[in-house]
Amino acid sequence: MNPDLEAMQRQLLQTLAVGSQPVEESQYVHVSEAATRTPSVVGVRLAEEKPFTGWKIVATNESPDIAKFGYWTVREIQAEHPAWLVALVLPTGWAFRFTGDTLIDCVSQAGVRHVVKMSVPSP
Repeated sequence: MNPDLEAMQRQLLQTLAVGSQPVEESQYVHVSEAATRTPSVVGVRLAEEKPFTGWKIVATNESPDIAKFGYWTVREIQAEHPAWLVALVLPTGWAFRFTGDTLIDCVSQAGVRHVVKMSVPSP
């Protein structure tokens, strides 16, 4: 992984005072079709069941209940949407919101919103 992304992951975890729950390149993420084509997405991490990470990512303008999902490996996300990797280390129960390559905010398991505003440099 890109050393800049790893540094941003560490910074995010420090800022939020939360432990890391890393993902592996071969694990899968549920990603809606719309999320792959729109700049604004949200992700939430549910309980993990190998080979899945527990992450579900959708476009901000769609309902997760009716979204059409596909499975992406973490490796595929790294190639197509590398900025998302910064937040994929958050633990179960956390959520994030991106606009483009900027991580806007994160929400804890307790529902506390943390404004982050971290811009991830394009590769």
